[in-house]
Amino acid sequence: MMVARPPMLSEAVQLRSFEVPMVGLHPSLHGLKIAHISDLHFNDNNSVEMGTSDDILEQAARIIEREQVDLVVLTGDYVDHWPEAAPALGARWLPRFKGRHGAVAILGNHDYQKPQSQRLVLDAFARANITVLVNARAEPINKWIEVLGVGDLWEDYHPHRVMYPLPPPQPATAAENESESGTGQGAYRKARLVLTHNPDSAPYLSRWGADLMLAGHAHGGQSCLPPGLRQLWPLVSYLPFDLRRRIPGSLALNNWDLSYGWIDLPRPLVQGDETALPPLEPTTIPLYVTSGLDRMPPRLLLCHPEVAIFTLRPHKP
Repeated sequence: MMVARPPMLSEAVQLRSFEVPMVGLHPSLHGLKIAHISDLHFNDNNSVEMGTSDDILEQAARIIEREQVDLVVLTGDYVDHWPEAAPALGARWLPRFKGRHGAVAILGNHDYQKPQSQRLVLDAFARANITVLVNARAEPINKWIEVLGVGDLWEDYHPHRVMYPLPPPQPATAAENESESGTGQGAYRKARLVLTHNPDSAPYLSRWGADLMLAGHAHGGQSCLPPGLRQLWPLVSYLPFDLRRRIPGSLALNNWDLSYGWIDLPRPLVQGDETALPPLEPTTIPLYVTSGLDRMPPRLLLCHPEVAIFTLRPHKP
């Protein structure tokens, strides 16, 4: 069944640009640009819940191309009620969602929704030569940055298979110190990017440490209310379950404080370690939750589709 998208649902994709300071960042990563997209729910106009459109995906692809990013990361929910759209997504769009060093992806809960969903999605990404991390890690740039991808919280969540304590810092070489204009930083640490679809998993994952954590799933809080009212939406987390389940989208998260934008996650100490964290390890972890690219009301009232781009910078005390 082909479903026409009403003209009023065609929106401009927003570009969100951020600089992310990282402690112990190796000089080879200074200025590295990472683009983040999520939650396409692509149905190729074959479902009443249409998800994203070719127009929105074209805008997102052009932003990625124009910004000349180094890496693209995708955090799940590529299909929805019609997973047979995955081959079309892979043929038309996934090849354009790449940076200079390609792309890395994880899966979301909707990528398991139908019996054939996971197989079709993984095949589409394989044909586009994009690595999908399911409780796995990769080094797509160089040895100084790793990407850890956990399985979806509701479907295939095994963080202990991939998460581990942050590697210790390594002494800088004379050449590396010289590249820092003689500042002599002294040591560098492998940067860590953690990808998780559902931000409810982020507080638990923070115990292993990360320099940046990215998530999606919440669609900007389902209803992106004006600034004066936006803080009211997380209150649904405190409603009784029988009442919450009557509110569209309210069961997608347990903690709606994690539904959109920047959240500083406290870094818990390793169990049994009551002293300070090791040198060059962050005391808080920045989590960014994107609103994604799916644009179908009513669950996405006033939310804009977005591409988020993060530029890595060395932390300066």
